[in-house]
Amino acid sequence: MRAVLLLILLLSGCSIAPKAPPVEDVDAAWAEHQRRLSVIERWQLEGKLALHSEQQSGSAQLWWRQTKSEFDLRITPPFGVNKVRIRGGEREVVLYPASGHPLRASSAEALLQREVGWLLPLQSLRYWVLGLPAEATEFELNAQGQLQSLFYQGWQVSFVAYQLFETMILPSELVLRYQDLKLRLAIHEWQLNPVEPASSSRLRPPNN
Repeated sequence: MRAVLLLILLLSGCSIAPKAPPVEDVDAAWAEHQRRLSVIERWQLEGKLALHSEQQSGSAQLWWRQTKSEFDLRITPPFGVNKVRIRGGEREVVLYPASGHPLRASSAEALLQREVGWLLPLQSLRYWVLGLPAEATEFELNAQGQLQSLFYQGWQVSFVAYQLFETMILPSELVLRYQDLKLRLAIHEWQLNPVEPASSSRLRPPNN
């Protein structure tokens, strides 16, 4: 069984990063870690997102491709019911519901909360999933020179675990809290610089 699990991890191209010993200079390690992460312009992840608040709770599969400021995000609840896809960039965001016509707006966060009922800080989350603080200036580092937690505009983010992808250490589990809302994101697959789709029209209605 252990051999089968090892083979799966090797084939997937990533593995859980072993607990590294503390570094001597946390600030220097953090500076180098940020430098390596900041050059990533294109990535793709897959994972599971769980939400809990006083008003609602639920979970969904998450697929997210980011190319600089443009993104393609798919949220698929259990059994594939009412799945949603959001694509956009700096000027326009389009939400493709499971049924009905595409909806357009200038803010992905507002559109997702209004139509799906989920509060996600997507503009900042695109950096947080990489382990970068984005505009947050209040954060803590772990003994390995990586983000351990941050605070930004009412959001509290804990970086629970990291994983090793080739030579890059990336978050594999994050917990986000905002008032009574708790979000847990478990990332099980990373791709850096994935192959771009053949079509260059990013806002064309997709084939879900």
